[in-house]
Amino acid sequence: MSDVFVVEKPQLVTEACLHHGVTEADLFFYAHQLIWNAAWSLVDSGAVPDLVTVYQTLQCRGELRELDAINAALWLADLWEADPTGAWCDWSCQLVKHASRQRQMIHKAKEMLSDVYGNRREPEWYAAQFG
Repeated sequence: MSDVFVVEKPQLVTEACLHHGVTEADLFFYAHQLIWNAAWSLVDSGAVPDLVTVYQTLQCRGELRELDAINAALWLADLWEADPTGAWCDWSCQLVKHASRQRQMIHKAKEMLSDVYGNRREPEWYAAQFG
């Protein structure tokens, strides 16, 4: 499943993203972040983010070089076909936010392990903090 949404009814996506607090930072892949940013900038300007306008925005910014223009076009087309009406955007926003929280927790756990094994903090400190 994809992280980014480009649908016929951008207000559905905008409302769902705002409701669930989804931001560009919640997306894992850099390519998804670029596409999200292009689509969101169109929404901010009052334009409708469809396949063509998102692609053109990426092209104008010179970001297609980073994405591989052919793959970006195919990926956007697949994304459109997956949910052209926006019916799944609320559920998708929940999944994206959940996955982002999981990655944040994993990152924090890795930091804690590194601190403990690197003797930066004693294990007792963590025991006192987290019970």
